[in-house]
Parts: sequence; C-alpha cells; structure tokens
Amino acid sequence: MQMEVEPQVVLNSGRRMPVLGMGTATYPVAPDETITTAVIEAIGLGYRHFDTASVYGSERAVGRAIATAVERGLIGSRDELFVTTKLWCTDMHADRVVPALQASLRTLGLEYIDLYLIHYPVRLKGEIQMVFASDDVTTVDMPTVWEAMEKCQSLGLAKSVGVSNFTCKKLADLLNHARIPPAVNQVEVHPVWQQRKLRDFCSEKGIHVSAYSPLGAVGVLWGSNAVLECEEVKRIAESMGKSRAQVCLRWGVEQGVSVVVKSFNEERLKENMEIFDWRLKQEDQERLSSVPQKRLILVEAFISPTGFYKSQAEFWDGEPPPHPTQGCKWQKMAVMQQVVLSSGRRMPVLGMGTATYPVPPDEIITSAVIDAIELGYRHFDTASIYGSERAVGQAIATALERGLIRSRDELFVTTKLWCTDMHADRVVPALQESLRTLGLEYIDLYLIHYPVRLKGDKQMIFTSEDMIPLDMPTVWEAMEKCQSLGLAKSIGVSNFTCRKLADLLSHAKIPPAVNQVEINPVWQQRKLRDLCSEKGIHVTAYSLLGAIGVFWGSNAVLECEEVKRIAQSLGKSRAQVCLRWGVEQGGSIVVKSFNGERLKENMEIFDWHLKEEDKERLSLVPQKRLILVHPFISPNGLYKSHAEFWDGDV
Repeated sequence: MQMEVEPQVVLNSGRRMPVLGMGTATYPVAPDETITTAVIEAIGLGYRHFDTASVYGSERAVGRAIATAVERGLIGSRDELFVTTKLWCTDMHADRVVPALQASLRTLGLEYIDLYLIHYPVRLKGEIQMVFASDDVTTVDMPTVWEAMEKCQSLGLAKSVGVSNFTCKKLADLLNHARIPPAVNQVEVHPVWQQRKLRDFCSEKGIHVSAYSPLGAVGVLWGSNAVLECEEVKRIAESMGKSRAQVCLRWGVEQGVSVVVKSFNEERLKENMEIFDWRLKQEDQERLSSVPQKRLILVEAFISPTGFYKSQAEFWDGEPPPHPTQGCKWQKMAVMQQVVLSSGRRMPVLGMGTATYPVPPDEIITSAVIDAIELGYRHFDTASIYGSERAVGQAIATALERGLIRSRDELFVTTKLWCTDMHADRVVPALQESLRTLGLEYIDLYLIHYPVRLKGDKQMIFTSEDMIPLDMPTVWEAMEKCQSLGLAKSIGVSNFTCRKLADLLSHAKIPPAVNQVEINPVWQQRKLRDLCSEKGIHVTAYSLLGAIGVFWGSNAVLECEEVKRIAQSLGKSRAQVCLRWGVEQGGSIVVKSFNGERLKENMEIFDWHLKEEDKERLSLVPQKRLILVHPFISPNGLYKSHAEFWDGDV
C-alpha cells in the first residue's frame, strides 16, 4: 500500500499531515544505525510521517535516514515528509524554547520541522534525560512558554505547533491566552483508553488528536499488553483475517485521529501500512465502544505526595486515573539514564559487573545476568581475565529466547583486553576470541585493562617478573582497527592516569571513549575526572563500593562515617548512597552483585537526589586509593613503586 492512497488530515495551520506516522520512542534507546535503517525502510514502504523527540535520542538517526533517502532518490526532497519533534520538560522556559528547537534542527539536519509539540505540561530542573525525580518538577509559566512556541512558528522553524499529554482543562487554559491555537494534541488513544471527552473537546476547538501508543506500547518498559490482549480486538482480528495491531490502527483512523506507531521491524512496518483498503464492521465498532476503559501510560515519575503533582488524578485533572493495579507505570527503577560517548554510542550509566574471585560456576553468573535483564539492566561488564564471558553470553542468548529482550542491540556489553595480549598483533585476535566466547558479533566497548604487558598465558595470578616493555602506540592502533572492523563499537582504556592518557592522545587517531577507573567517595579522582571531561573521555567508576568481599577490595567505603550518616538520614542503603553519588558526579558506574535483592536495590537510585550539603560533606572525605596493584610492583621491575605506576596519583 503506497502513501498516495493514505489519508491526510488538514491541521488548523493549513498544513497536511499523513494519518499514519512511524514512532521512534523506545527504551533502551536503539543504536543509531538500527533506527536509521528502519526509517529508510519505512520511507521505501511509503511512510511519510515520522515522530521523534529530543528526549528519545532518535533525532540524529531520523535525520540521517532522511538525508540518505534523498541521496538514494527514495524521495524527491525533504518537503515530501512530515516530521514531528518535541520540546522536553527541561526546556519548558520562555527563553529556552527557540534554542531547544534550533538544537533539534541541528541534530536532525533540517531547516524546519513540520510539527513542534510541548511534550508534557511540566517543567523540570536539570538536563535533558529520561530519568528524573519528582523533586525535579517545578512551576511552569505556560503563557510565556506558548508565546515562545508561537515564535517558533512565526520564524518558520516549525510549520505547526501543538501539545502532547494535555487534558481538557489544560487545553482550555492554553486557549485563553494563545494567539496561535495548538494544531495537535498528541495523547494516549486506543480501544482500551478511547478519550472520548477529550476528543470531543478537541474537535470542537479545531485541534487534531494524534494517538500515541495505539497498540499499548507493548514491548517497552512503560507499555502494556492490555490492548493487544483485549478480547474484542482478538475476536475482530480473527473474524476479519487481520492482525490485532491492524484492527487497533484501523479503529484509530476510523475515529478520526492520526496514529503514531513504533516498529523497527520491516514486516510489521509493512503490515501497519495495510489498513487503508478495508473497514471495520459497524457492529465491531459498537462492540469496541463498550470495551472497559483504563489509562495504561502513567506518569509516576511526575507524582509525589510532597511534589507539584500529588496524584495521578491531579496531573490528569480528574480525567479518570486508573486503579493502581491497572495500567503500566512509567517505572522509575527500570528507565535508566544513558550517556553519549565520543563515538556517538549510548551507554546506560548503571552497569552490572562480573569480576570476582574465585570465579563462580557459569550457571551462577548466567542466572544473575538473566535476573538483571528482567529487572531492567542493559549494561554488562566483563573481561577475558574474569572468566565470565561465556556465562554472560549464555545469559544474553537465554534472554533472547525468553523474549526478555527483542535483540542483542538492546544491551551494552563491555569486555577488556588482558595484559598478556598487549601486543599489536594479538589485539584483534584477542577480541575475536572474546566474541566467540560471548557468542556475539560485536562488543559495544572494548577496553585496555591495564597499561601493562605481561609474558605467559592469561591468568589472574602473576608476578612483577612477568612484565615486559609495552609499545602503546602500536597496541592502540590495533584497538582502533577493532573499531574500524566493526568488532567493537567503541574503544577505551582502564586504569590510565592523566599522564598515560596524555601520552595516548598524542598519537591516537581515535581517542578513547571511556576510562574505567576506581572511583568512590574515598577515592574521588577529581584531577583525573577533570582531565577526562576536558578531553571528551567519559569516566566509568569501578569498585564504587570498595569491591568489598573480594581479596583486592576494602570495606573503607561502606564504613565511611559520612556515607553511613547520609544513608541513615535519607532512609537509603549505604550502597545506594555511594551509587547515587557516582551518578551525580556525571560518570557511569559498574557494580558487581549476583544477589537478586541487591541487584534490585542498586537499580533504585534514579528517583531521588543527594542533598547539596551531603554532597559537600562527601567532598571533604579524606582520600586514599583502595585498589592497589601489588603484583605489578617490584624494586627490580618495570614499576618500582605504586607512585611510579600511578604517576604520582596515590
């Protein structure tokens, strides 16, 4: 079915919008190449309406797809497409609206957007990210924000402006002062949450309703299978020889709304297009109109008994909130912040580590990693020397088989080059061996484990006499080859000092994306973090809890008096305080636990903040390096002291 026969709606701005749009909201955020490929396929199938947002992390990929489609002649010009993006809550201030749209346009590589929407009627403190606490919600001055939205349209940066997630009351308040009325209100609409009152109000005011989550957003953390499992939907699909998704999309179109549906699967993209040459029977429409109603997509992160919105009912202005057991919450624990590396790849800030000694049986590690994936972990850290690669790979394969993840691309996997392979001609083969052990085609991040070369075979026990001279320029060149071959999406280092990083940067063609080092409240590494920030190198913290429980670890972090005091005052565990501190320092964190309860507890750090006075007191904690490297040190060896190994940073 080609786009020429797809209906369009005329907005109150005079612009035409195709009724079927391809959405790009998912979590974890898919790699750029996955999104770009899917959008190009969609254009080839006839899609002409694409929906993105600054907070989705998909703008760059959508823009690349559009540019590629023009280059390949799939479309004559960008003007053939209708592109929507959205203003995130952190930019809900009059003087940030136009700059936010300009930033989105730069990311998309476009001169204008067809539709610019306010994402939520909420203002947040902080930077653009999908993870926030209810304490971040602050007062929004909607009249001045909307005036700035109107300016976006008058400047030609947006051809139409609109809103998303607005209730009847919030729309009425907006219309009281708007010079340009919103062209669109994009909201949750599907057979299980039909929003008749809101749709009637919008129709009366000339505001077009666009439906997001028309299938219930099944398959993502904030979604639900209630729509596709609705008995009436299943019965109609079977009787008509259509898929359940097609019945829901066709229902939406026949309700007079446009529908935005996310899929990166070519077959489903094609299936979703095949809804324009048939109609629902009248009796089926009537039976769908009687489906019990419940809102599925909640906004739990905006709600707090002491916050700006104290309940779902208050946020939605009484347009009835669902029973607590209904719907699917926007889970604070599971929706995890990501960082963008210098390579352009996205990395979840919380990773599950797998380094321990003695190495446990594979089945213990595999079971723990599967538990972690079920909890929402998407970042896993291993290394050839840990002996955990095979178990991690088995867990990923099992998670795919069970449908816990849809593809390996949803995960971020790090492994490391051990010191015995620190020679130019052994780097690529070492990574290939790790990939075979993991059962993966590529690794997301490949790190040099230590700036050291060892003789002999790979083992965790060695002596300083095993150390031999290292040719770092040729080793790094081989690391760069790993990235250029596509075996590693990003490359980096671990345990590098300021001096060693400076030496590496003096000859690197591809700078390291990450430096993974010991960081915790007792060893904060401010000088190193400042250098990395200046050079665009992301810092990942290992041993954030002091690696307690293994022979190289220490209890000094969890026994730190300030950590204990803060944990008690906030009602959090000591581990949570340390992990939250690490996140608030701007880094990512890798923490090892094979215990299901602790894995869950470690995830529960994204919906609260440390107090400013607590951060200040932690900054005054006496500093000492906990993780030493005794086997590398010898009076007669390459490194004669810890000070020499760490270039004085002890």
